[in-house]
Parts: sequence; structure tokens; C-alpha cells
Amino acid sequence: MRKIRRLVHLQNWFPADDIVAAKVARLCILKEDLELEYRGLLEPKIQSLDVNEIAWRKLYFLRNIFRTMMEISSTIHSLKINPDFQNALSRQPNPLREAFETLSNDMDVAHDFIKKYRNSIGGHVKEKTIMDSLCEMSPERTGFIEYDVTRRQINLNFASELCMAVFFDEYTYDEQLKKAEELMLKLIDILPFDAIRAVITTYIESRYLFKR
Repeated sequence: MRKIRRLVHLQNWFPADDIVAAKVARLCILKEDLELEYRGLLEPKIQSLDVNEIAWRKLYFLRNIFRTMMEISSTIHSLKINPDFQNALSRQPNPLREAFETLSNDMDVAHDFIKKYRNSIGGHVKEKTIMDSLCEMSPERTGFIEYDVTRRQINLNFASELCMAVFFDEYTYDEQLKKAEELMLKLIDILPFDAIRAVITTYIESRYLFKR
């Protein structure tokens, strides 16, 4: 695999007072966020992050993916209605235009699904959401707390159980683990990595940034 590493002068790539540049710069940040969160979700073991159990680390990255996906959806929508970006996109090869359209359509279809979980506990940990979940929580739900007497540190392992109760409060306790796996698979299936890269490539090529 051939790679090219180049120095990027950020002001040349993303000029001030350029609305398209600002939107694509935002998308660049969100792309890297999403890829890091995806790896953090799927990695079997990350010793330094699994102090409070693997389940908590996976739930943390899952929640953050919902937040990032919502921000990507907002960015793509604003690009879609921006005439400058659309003009640049129209001059690109068909595969790139199709990739942007696919990304836009995919985000539109996934919007309600993403928003539901982002709003419950992905982007915001709302007090009312927690209170509602506590009211509906099964008496069978338990978790652990670890206290390091020497270091006087506490690991709240039960926090993952609180998250599960919020995410899947409409299901019985026994069904929730299965639903968590289904949610993860559904989310992974809609992650738009290729289409995001295509949009950024469109921006780079339309401005001849690799030739500067």
C-alpha cells in the first residue's frame, strides 16, 4: 500500500471567512472522532481504559458515536444546501458525486435512529431521562463498586448498568443484552466512513490542494 505524507498549511487549506472550508474542516475533525470511537468500541481489550470493565468502555464509545453521527448529519445537511460546495461537487467524477449523495441519503434515513439514542444518553445525560429510567428499572438489576483502600480510589462499575437501563428501558432485563448487541450491529452498519472520505477528497481535489 502506497502512502503519501505531506505538510498541510491549514490557512491555505481552510481559508478564513470561507463557509465551505469551515464546514469541511468540521467534517475532518468529526471523521477522526468517528474512527477513534469505532476502534474503541470494537477493540476486545484496552487495558488502560478497561479499569471500569470492558462493558463501560464499549458503552462510552457507543454513546460518543451517536453524538458524532448527529454532528456529521448536521454538517452534511449544511453542505448539501450550500451552492458553493454543490458547484465544486458538480465538477467531480461521478463516483465522488454519488458518494456524497449516498452519504446524504444514508444520514437522512438514519437521522431518527441516531437522534433517539443521542438525545437519551449519547450526547446529553439528562436528569429527566435518568429519573424515568430509575422509575422503570428492574429490581433485579445490580452492579458492582470497587474501592481501592490504599489509593482511596473508587470505580463505579454499576454505571454501565445505569446506561443499559437508559438505553433499553422499554425491554425486560433479560432482553437488554441482546438488544445492546443488535443496536451495536445496526449502528456499525450505517457508519459512513467511505462516503465521508469521498466528500473530503472532493474538497481537496476541487481546490487543487495537493498541487500547492
